[in-house]
Amino acid sequence: MNAQNKQLLKLAGAAFFVALVCVWLVFISGCKPVVRNTGTEKGLAPVSNLTREQAESTARLIALMHNGTVRTITPTGSMEPIVDSRSFIVLAPHKGDLRVGMVVSYYHSVKYPSVLHKVVKLNDTHFTPDGITNRRSDGWIPRENITGELIAVIYARE
Repeated sequence: MNAQNKQLLKLAGAAFFVALVCVWLVFISGCKPVVRNTGTEKGLAPVSNLTREQAESTARLIALMHNGTVRTITPTGSMEPIVDSRSFIVLAPHKGDLRVGMVVSYYHSVKYPSVLHKVVKLNDTHFTPDGITNRRSDGWIPRENITGELIAVIYARE
């Protein structure tokens, strides 16, 4: 077995270990999804039995497997009920494929350097994002402003 194959075997073993840890975290937490009222007009957001630390660790493991990053959300309410201030979001690097309905992170302005919204319209060079509960869109944004794609939302209990 050459050195390159040994390296690939080590990486495969590490990826398998990370996957096992993720399954173990979900299993030991009980992770029974429950729904709670947010107390707003925006509706209901999912909740899990994961502690904040367990949710963050799970999000970091998923991010590691996808060369991504973990972020939390500023509680504006624009993306409730999908994400709220208890959520950890995992963003993967944008691969160029863009479709209506995708949730992306993008550079908007100096005031709001990183925004997470759903793509509602697109053309060859721009896209129109919108928060789920927003009454108006952010306008046309250049595609090159996309900084990541939402691949996971990990919820923590209150």
